[in-house]
Amino acid sequence: MPTDILQPIAETNEVEEARKWLIDHKTSTGFSWSELSKRTGVPTGTLSQFGSEKGYRGDERKLAAQVNVYRQSLIASSRVTVEMPSRPGYFETPTSQHITNILTMGRMGRVVAAATGAGLGKSETARNFRDCYPNVWIITLKPSLSGVAPVLLAILKQLGEVNAKGSPQMLSDRIGEILRSRHKPMLIFDETQHATVKTIDEIRSINDETGAGIALLGNIPVLRKIEGGGRDEAFAQIYSRLAYRMVRPLPLRADAEALASAWGIAEPDMIDLIVRISLVPGGLRNSTHALELATMLAMGEEKPFGLDHLQNAWAQISGRGVM
Repeated sequence: MPTDILQPIAETNEVEEARKWLIDHKTSTGFSWSELSKRTGVPTGTLSQFGSEKGYRGDERKLAAQVNVYRQSLIASSRVTVEMPSRPGYFETPTSQHITNILTMGRMGRVVAAATGAGLGKSETARNFRDCYPNVWIITLKPSLSGVAPVLLAILKQLGEVNAKGSPQMLSDRIGEILRSRHKPMLIFDETQHATVKTIDEIRSINDETGAGIALLGNIPVLRKIEGGGRDEAFAQIYSRLAYRMVRPLPLRADAEALASAWGIAEPDMIDLIVRISLVPGGLRNSTHALELATMLAMGEEKPFGLDHLQNAWAQISGRGVM
């Protein structure tokens, strides 16, 4: 990471330099004046005049300053892009292997569920599973995507019908038609804690009517609700169909060790720190953020990445001080 601080471009010939740079930038990128207007915050007509031979008749110094702010932002962005370390791709952990086993059971036409704390790799494991098998789709729920009709539309979008319309019954029937036409279809619902009770019951009915596999991934409270079974009538139907489930609030030590290995870290002290960071709520995500920042700190000092960088990174992120 460079230690120098970005400085405003020198004011000498500021207007002409900014104009020349803008014209060259427009040519090299192929951006229209309209696109550059969005990026600089300068109205299209004003910017195009500034970038012409005649120039702008108003305050050109103010326009030059706005163009230079945009120019500096590109410089800063390019530095961040170069310096931000690349995360390792999907890597297997004991927890991800357990989730994969559950998804494999679901693909056999079962209803399965996995509930974990944050940062244990549920979503990445689901995406990897989807990429390994045909006819597997992921629907990620959220507060604005929790009711029956929006979720049915989201399912159809994943199935390839982007502009589906009709009543919930019509949407449900169309989903059934598509799933019954596929071999071993499976729907994975991520962030299931956002689903309403009626939505979960609708999801259950998809399994009943089509035999499609269903996986419910989410946080621990939602699975605890479902596991209430007979104590909570609203979830009794889905509970009775759960073929396989798992609950894991925090990652295993072996999960954190797998993360360290994926980052190419073999030093025992660093692995131990990664394990301790991972066992704080937030899981492996904590360690990933710390490793990214630590790598950048080491690059900034032009030193080999070490334990002190990881300690300082976690202290900055957590506000807990050096572990």
